[in-house]
Amino acid sequence: MKTLRKRLALLGALACVWLSISAAVRASGQFGHYPPPLEPAAPPNFSAPALPAIPSAPSASSAPSAPTLPRIPIAPERTTPLTPTPTPTPIAPTLPAPVVSLPPLPAVPQPVVPGPSSPGMPYPAPQPTSIPPAMPLPPAPVPSAPTQPLGPVAPIPLAQRPPGPVAPLPPTPTPSNYHAPLAPIPPAPTPSSYHAPLAPAMPLAPGPLPPQPQPYRQPDPVRPAQFQVPAPPNSYPLPLAPALPLSPRPQYLPNPQPAPAPLAPLPPQPPANLVPPMPINPFATQPPGPLPPPQFPKLGHRHGKMPWGHERTPGNLFQPFGGDERPAFDVSWKNGLFVESADRAFALHLGGTLHYDAAWYSASSILELGPGGTGKFNDGFNPRRMRILAEGTIYDRIDFMVEYEFANGIGFAPAGAVNQTFTGSITNSPGPTQAWITVKDVPGVGNVRIGNQKEWFSLEHLNSHKFLEFMERSYLFDFSQPTAFNNGFSPGISVFNTWADDLVFTGIGFYKNMSNLLGFGVGDGNYAVTGRLAMLPVWLPDECIFWHLGGSFSHRDPVNGTVQLRVFDPIRNAPFPLLNLLANTGLLNAQSQDLFNIESAAVWGPLTLQAEYTANVIRGASAANFPFGPSGPPQGNLLFQGYYAEALVFLTGESREWDQCNFVFKRVNPRRPVRFRGDSGYGAWELGVRYSFLDLSHKAIRAGYLEGVTVGLNWYMNANAKMQFNYDYTHRGNTNTPAQGHVHGFGLRTALDF
Repeated sequence: MKTLRKRLALLGALACVWLSISAAVRASGQFGHYPPPLEPAAPPNFSAPALPAIPSAPSASSAPSAPTLPRIPIAPERTTPLTPTPTPTPIAPTLPAPVVSLPPLPAVPQPVVPGPSSPGMPYPAPQPTSIPPAMPLPPAPVPSAPTQPLGPVAPIPLAQRPPGPVAPLPPTPTPSNYHAPLAPIPPAPTPSSYHAPLAPAMPLAPGPLPPQPQPYRQPDPVRPAQFQVPAPPNSYPLPLAPALPLSPRPQYLPNPQPAPAPLAPLPPQPPANLVPPMPINPFATQPPGPLPPPQFPKLGHRHGKMPWGHERTPGNLFQPFGGDERPAFDVSWKNGLFVESADRAFALHLGGTLHYDAAWYSASSILELGPGGTGKFNDGFNPRRMRILAEGTIYDRIDFMVEYEFANGIGFAPAGAVNQTFTGSITNSPGPTQAWITVKDVPGVGNVRIGNQKEWFSLEHLNSHKFLEFMERSYLFDFSQPTAFNNGFSPGISVFNTWADDLVFTGIGFYKNMSNLLGFGVGDGNYAVTGRLAMLPVWLPDECIFWHLGGSFSHRDPVNGTVQLRVFDPIRNAPFPLLNLLANTGLLNAQSQDLFNIESAAVWGPLTLQAEYTANVIRGASAANFPFGPSGPPQGNLLFQGYYAEALVFLTGESREWDQCNFVFKRVNPRRPVRFRGDSGYGAWELGVRYSFLDLSHKAIRAGYLEGVTVGLNWYMNANAKMQFNYDYTHRGNTNTPAQGHVHGFGLRTALDF
């Protein structure tokens, strides 16, 4: 009996275990199983949210078993595209309900459509991947009433099904776990049900898509038309954003000041050109913006004209430059390299001169080799001038110039000797020609110049070597003591000015009389006073017509009590000590020397006329025997004199210009400079002729007379370069020796100055 009870207990336990397992199985499989697809589907590109578990139904022992229900067909998916959307709200779980018996449902036949892989072969239609969206129902108790059977759902044709893989649906409840009438289960969320139902898509017509209108920027009223971007077709303008108003720049004033009233906006103006604006120089004294071109009024030297003839407009001359303020400088080429401040108060010109000469001669044998002759005239090539200079203006009230000559030939023969030097005894020694400082606008005086400078004597002498009409000046240059031994420059102090609207010039100076090329003078006394007065009786610059008339005077103490007059040929072939002397008085003892000069020049369009006369009076003269020995018989006052006259004409129509600062001629600017490419230019051509006469014979001094004719042809290639061709004929006679005759000379010069 005891054993039977044990066996029954064991069987009861096994039955309980079986019932528990059966209930668990029925609870886990209450949704049934979805029928497998006919063809494998690609895995979906998204994951559907998991459904909450449905609580199991009551135990089988307490409820009658439900009849088996047929499979419920699921409506095929809609044509809504699968668009991933945010995760939907979780579905509330259903509540258990009492088990209600349901009548069996009729089976729905599956539609058959032709398959894509085997045309004409039917296969069951694939199961839909989504359920039409439905509004979720709030959880509520379901009355125990028999549920209505679900009617068949018409399938949607496969042609409306979008291409792509079919996503699996969550399991659907099956009749096996229906133990009681259940509330309608909300459909499982699918990607197609995350949004509201969409209208079916319209089929697209074949062919390219029509162009869509694109925005473009409206035309800029300021930008030129050639730089506007054309609007594309089928486009609409993009409105321009309104410009933001600019806030006024803050004013940093020592005391509070009321804000200025706003200015009315100016209408937009099209730019005159496309040049970008220049950056503003923080150190410039001018306000930002384009500067007007400089104007050069015709003013005299006392009114702010530079010593080299470039005029300028006056500026704020005495404003101190303190702190970070500095004058702004411009670098330009004005027939030379110039560096100038914006107000022209500061200026610097760096320049130089190169004259390279070639000479060929033919002379009378008796003149060259006879007693008292000139010596052999040899052909030669010679750097006539090699000079560099720096000149400029400081604070608009001080001008300066420093010029050095590197072609100063110095020989070792005794002074006064003739033809006693040779080639090996010559050397070049650089020395200053001009080295002075000029203080301008001195009240009551005008301009004061201190340093090595030209004495105010003779128009031919004062004309710059850069603008000479012939290769060499006339006989008067060597004949005048201010120029005989020192290249025409003497150390001293002078004052000069222009008057009557720059129609009258006056200049006078006090100098140290010297006879060396190195810019200094040593000796007891030996001073000179030289002055010049000139005027313009006719002045018509607009018509290129004017007439100049002037005169000069110089009183001099002889250097070491002696005077020597000597003259070279107008065509030069060698440095100074090797030149042949056409006339030479030798050393003369003298108490004083006076020079008188009359000058005149006239310009009428391309025609230029110029002439001068000079008288050299030596007082208390007597012949001197160098180096030691008794003097010759007294001669009293000796008078030596000479003159020249020349005429020049431009064959190309140019005209010479006048410098009203110093009353001399200015640079020639050809109308058509020489160009060998592009626009043709032939430069300026000038033809000139000059007659010169000099008499060095008076009383017992018989150095003879000289008369000569020089014909020149000048080719101005541009304002800085020219070539000169000169032919000179000179005759010497009336000497106390048989060395008389003539010299023919032909010279060629290549000149460059800047």
